[in-house]
Amino acid sequence: MDPLPFGDMVAVVIEIAGTVWAAYDLYKAQKILKEKVSQELIQGKDNYKIQTFNICSQTAAELVKKQNKNNVALLYKLNKL
Repeated sequence: MDPLPFGDMVAVVIEIAGTVWAAYDLYKAQKILKEKVSQELIQGKDNYKIQTFNICSQTAAELVKKQNKNNVALLYKLNKL
């Protein structure tokens, strides 16, 4: 009769514990990453929206200013006639 392979049994238990621990870490990381990525995407979308609004507002203000200058110049030319 062979002796009970305690070393092999301990190795199997340690391997199983390591696998369970790694699986738990992966599950936890997936949950944390999902929340973090979602928050960053929402924040990025909001920042993009604000930046786009500011750029469009600035461009519109510049266009209005140029149009007003053109209108003044046109009125000046018309008054000279």
